[in-house]
Amino acid sequence: MPINYNKIKNLTKEIPFKFKPQSVKWGKALMVAYIDNRDVQDVLDDVVGPENWTIDYKLVGTQMFATIGINILYEDGKSEWVYKSDGGTESNTEQEKGLISDCAKRTAVTWGIGRFLYRQGVIELKTTKDSHGKERPATDAGEILWSNDAITQYIRQHKLSNAASKKTKGERYEKAPDKPKYTTPSWNEETVEKVKVLEKNGKKGKACLSEFLPQYNKSKNTEYKLIAELNTDELLLDLIKFIENSEPDGI
Repeated sequence: MPINYNKIKNLTKEIPFKFKPQSVKWGKALMVAYIDNRDVQDVLDDVVGPENWTIDYKLVGTQMFATIGINILYEDGKSEWVYKSDGGTESNTEQEKGLISDCAKRTAVTWGIGRFLYRQGVIELKTTKDSHGKERPATDAGEILWSNDAITQYIRQHKLSNAASKKTKGERYEKAPDKPKYTTPSWNEETVEKVKVLEKNGKKGKACLSEFLPQYNKSKNTEYKLIAELNTDELLLDLIKFIENSEPDGI
């Protein structure tokens, strides 16, 4: 039986998540929250039922797109399949598998799955160089955290728990209501170069990003006020992709 329209909002529920490195350089390791493709599938099974959703992948030129369809029952008794799509980007490892997974997760966000992750902010850790001189995420004591599981466990035990402890002791631990959640961009050089060559409707670079940000917010149901709030490569590249796929003025 199709999923009741009013239950679709349950797709936005918070589920267990992990942390992974977003940037590791110059003595700072920036960690971001994430879920994997299996978590997306579990949420869909749990909320709408295995029989009421489907996912399809399509290659358009060099861009991979995923489409998630959900069979929805409305208050008037009518039902229909509703589809939402988004594209993905390759990961540094297992590029084909990573591209498919990224497509699925980005499309899941359009349904609200994992959207809570963007409210988690960025956790900063120290770094330690390994035997090859490469910087790695590390504990405050300088011990390398070799896996995402180790990173997640350390953050939950020593970072998030400390923040909660401060709050219970009555120390002020709240952001001003209107203060952006993301204020320290950590874009890599490749992303910055994409911004420099970006041009649409007579706007270039950062001016182009600012021009399209309101439209992006409306499309993604987000409320970013500053470009700096899109402080990860994933977020900024998503805005760039949105701009590139937008129709120029006059079309």
